Amino acid sequence: TSWSLAEAYRQMNQTGKAAEFYEAAAKTTNSEPDRFKSEFWLAVTTGKEEEQLKITGSSQSKLDQYRRKRQQADSKMAATWARLSPEQRQKIYTALRPQFEDTVNSPTFIKTPAKIILAEWTKSLNTSVSATTGSDNSDWDKNFSATSSSVFLISNLAKRFGQMGMAKERRQALNLLRQLKPKDFVDDKEARALWSAELLDLAEEYRTSNELLEAGKLYKLIGEESNDWEGRAETLYKAGLLLFRSGRRQEALDAFQKAAEDVNNLKYSELAKERLSQLQTQ
Repeated sequence: TSWSLAEAYRQMNQTGKAAEFYEAAAKTTNSEPDRFKSEFWLAVTTGKEEEQLKITGSSQSKLDQYRRKRQQADSKMAATWARLSPEQRQKIYTALRPQFEDTVNSPTFIKTPAKIILAEWTKSLNTSVSATTGSDNSDWDKNFSATSSSVFLISNLAKRFGQMGMAKERRQALNLLRQLKPKDFVDDKEARALWSAELLDLAEEYRTSNELLEAGKLYKLIGEESNDWEGRAETLYKAGLLLFRSGRRQEALDAFQKAAEDVNNLKYSELAKERLSQLQTQ
């Protein structure tokens, strides 16, 4: 069959031939899940062939041909995914999750797997797994638990959305980090630093776009969740300023109080104490 031949050629790293048969398989199957898998691998193999052709110095017309095939497969894949039932989607995501994640770091841009990853993480972090899918907690922990690898994946996902000019999805991905707490990956210093850096950049993005309440809430979250971090007092102090400007007096007072109690940065601790004194006399 076309699918079997496509798989065989892919295993032999003959991506051009594999793409031909994945395209044929997508056109002939009556199964929507099988069509999706064929379209997914069609996008991946055309992307890999495109990269190989760049290395070998192929003509621009040939490169354009594979780019169009990749983009068309990506678009068709999105349409097929939309037609699948929740059960079919869950089964495919479980089976192809590592391959979806691989596309986030691939040289060529494929939008649909990235959007699927974002949707699945958003669903799993924002809702109860048992209520929505009936999956047990071990399944959730395996696929969506707050680990250091989750931080790197979500950071890479946000970066890829940025590279593809998908600003809305980039911000949605970064906001997923709010629900991953540093205490869950306390032994990974690099992951904790990345978590803080990504969310600080997002908070600053909110501030510069005049979304002061969102910026303040995010600064406060970072400070509260990073107990042993040297930037904690500064972050909480900034949170207090922004929350106060947004009309959240009590939340601002709480942020200033926590900054004042932090002994790792005396400069911002003292600034917070001054603001507290001013506010408490008003």
